[in-house]
Amino acid sequence: MGLYNRVYYVEKINDLERNISSYQSLCCIVIDINDFKSVNDRFGHYIGDETLRQVSQTIQEAFNDTTPYVFRVGGDEFFVVLINVSEAFAQKKLEELDFRMQQVRVPDGSFVNLASGYKYLFPTKDAAVNLESAFVLADKEMYKNKNAYKQNHSVSKE
Repeated sequence: MGLYNRVYYVEKINDLERNISSYQSLCCIVIDINDFKSVNDRFGHYIGDETLRQVSQTIQEAFNDTTPYVFRVGGDEFFVVLINVSEAFAQKKLEELDFRMQQVRVPDGSFVNLASGYKYLFPTKDAAVNLESAFVLADKEMYKNKNAYKQNHSVSKE
């Protein structure tokens, strides 16, 4: 089975919001492929699409024992919702994802790298923060990590 899309994401987030008080914790994760445009530019859209399939499958496999809520919401952007897990467990799952991503490569042998960010919520304590705002905060953290990656990795020009 593939990942859920943006339409289902909106539906599911609304459902989770309606029942938010029944959860001890929620972790909203945003994941984005670093330099994905360069994959399409260097190898073509067919390879780009295949890379997206491999990344989607890898993300789903990393989280499938924890949550059914893995979404592809944009071109190369993914959202994950973890319910009633510790923050340490969420970090462990992201580390596992990074490890699994070492198997995903483009035709020249380069690794496909991900940037991620997350926001951890305790619904009984964080009444002012809803899931949408949590995803906005997780997205900001993901972009901070993405920018750090860009600063540490220069792309060679041919």
